[in-house]
Amino acid sequence: MIKRTRPIQYFLIAATSVVAAQVLFHAINSNAQTPDISATEPKLILGSGMSNAKMSISEALDVLAGVPPLQVRHFSWGLSPELIAQPDRHALRETIRLTGGASFAIWHQPDEVVRVLRTVVDAHRASGQTPWLAVNYSPWVHVSDRANPATMSAADHAFEVAWMEKHLGRIRDYINVGNDMIPGQYRVRHVLLDGEAFWPTKPPAGVDPQLHSDAITKLYNTSYDIAKSIFPDARVSWYAFGTGPIFEGNGWGNYTGHTMDEKSYRCWTPILFSPQSLEGTTELVRRQIDDGRPLIPWLSMPGGYRPLTGFGREWVPKMEYPWEIAWQLGARVNNDWYTATPDRIERFGPWQRIEVMVLYPSPFEIEGFPEKFGAYVAGAHDKSREESLRIIEAMKALWPEQSTRSSE
Repeated sequence: MIKRTRPIQYFLIAATSVVAAQVLFHAINSNAQTPDISATEPKLILGSGMSNAKMSISEALDVLAGVPPLQVRHFSWGLSPELIAQPDRHALRETIRLTGGASFAIWHQPDEVVRVLRTVVDAHRASGQTPWLAVNYSPWVHVSDRANPATMSAADHAFEVAWMEKHLGRIRDYINVGNDMIPGQYRVRHVLLDGEAFWPTKPPAGVDPQLHSDAITKLYNTSYDIAKSIFPDARVSWYAFGTGPIFEGNGWGNYTGHTMDEKSYRCWTPILFSPQSLEGTTELVRRQIDDGRPLIPWLSMPGGYRPLTGFGREWVPKMEYPWEIAWQLGARVNNDWYTATPDRIERFGPWQRIEVMVLYPSPFEIEGFPEKFGAYVAGAHDKSREESLRIIEAMKALWPEQSTRSSE
């Protein structure tokens, strides 16, 4: 059984000076053309710092009990075995209750699936909202020569197809059995495919670029068809399907991991992996083509891309940035006030286009997640600074001995 333990690597290039100027323009323009903001404008919290006093579990649960679920549902990379195994399941239940979603992956065992589903029931009862299920999968990762998909051997192709059918079918069966053991039926609403096996823009020497691209499209379409055959009611989407920073032109274009001709649920899936830059993240949302498609962004929390000298960047599992930025992001994504009028959409970004969000890495998998997620939730509900700090401390209390392991 394969458990993917490295972070999603997407070797895109950081924004060029042109892009930086465009981001700066939006920031300046937002201040220069400030719309008429009423007295109901959400609280803008300032400063940082945490209390040294540790909150008890009972106090933490009391604090979080008064916090409603997020307005936008959030899935994640497959829930970690460590989170599922926590004896009291408090962190797992609050994650599912607040996000409205629970995500499975092929490494989950039957007892883990049942444990998650029982926690889904608890979260449903606590919130009154029916949690949605999602399944994560990375296709074509076992191929011996991924550089040239046009010449993939019949053996490699057959193995990958059989592997995907077997393991997605197994998770489906575990979920079905688990549903038989609990009150209610919880369905898989989304299949989240992580397509990073091939690079359409990098055909091997001597290989026709169109032949290379067509081969990738065909292979990814096979993955889509398998996912739909196993989860026919689910929306099947690809990670990093949309617009992002590139080397060419004005610095923006389609992500280079897809041909953009693959079968997919009709949506864009930008990767919001620079959480320390609120305006840069907002610009990524603005840049997605507005053709009526909703957005299913992948949001990094607390890790992300750290810029390097020159044009590069690297993934780090934990980024140091003020928790107030996470508060602001939670507010923009989940608070209708920011998108209630055209002026506000122009100022803060078209966040109303988001259908669901996907968190990466998994909740509570990386040190720093409780603080940033607590702030994100507080911002989503327009909490004051004092209330926000209480929510952050409550979230930290749910995971007192949090794993600090890297996903590298």
